[in-house]
Amino acid sequence: MLSIMKFRYFFPLIFIFSISSSFKQKSLDLSEFSKKQEQEEFNDRVLAKLRVLEDYFKMLSDKNIKDEKADEVIDAVLNLFIEDALVEVSSFNQSEVQQFKITEYCERLKLFKYSKVKIAWTNISYISDLKRNNDGNYYGTVDLEQKFEGYNAEGQKVFSDKIEKNITVVVKSFDKYVIKGREDTFWYIYFGDIGVEETK
Repeated sequence: MLSIMKFRYFFPLIFIFSISSSFKQKSLDLSEFSKKQEQEEFNDRVLAKLRVLEDYFKMLSDKNIKDEKADEVIDAVLNLFIEDALVEVSSFNQSEVQQFKITEYCERLKLFKYSKVKIAWTNISYISDLKRNNDGNYYGTVDLEQKFEGYNAEGQKVFSDKIEKNITVVVKSFDKYVIKGREDTFWYIYFGDIGVEETK
């Protein structure tokens, strides 16, 4: 059972995730975005989940995070992704782009040797359209810029880079029976692969 401190620590993020992870969509053709309001609502929910994921990555990069708490954060991260999602990693100091499973990437964040790490996502683009795949799910892409800074024990910045990334957004549907046996369609938003476009 989580302690009161842990509950307070996770409640804001869990709350954001719960309100942003699913939504009712009357039309099954998400690629059309028949109403501007529907498109804005969808983009807002994707952005909310991105901010949750950004906060989770910041927590894992915290050198003072306890192992038990880090494991809980990793579980929360995995709930945001489809199975077997991959993350590409690059650095200003190396030209090679490496690829890791999302679980491995989270474990790598825990191993940072910096006393303090800052991760910020900016210039986040909205999804303009979604395309349906043969598996019945809808896929789109969000582009963003990640700024990474690492600090030593004296508080001096010893490393920084900017990476342009793209994140696959996957929308899955399921039918749920609600009041008086009426069947409604709900959509769940997940993240897929995270790719690297350019390192600065």
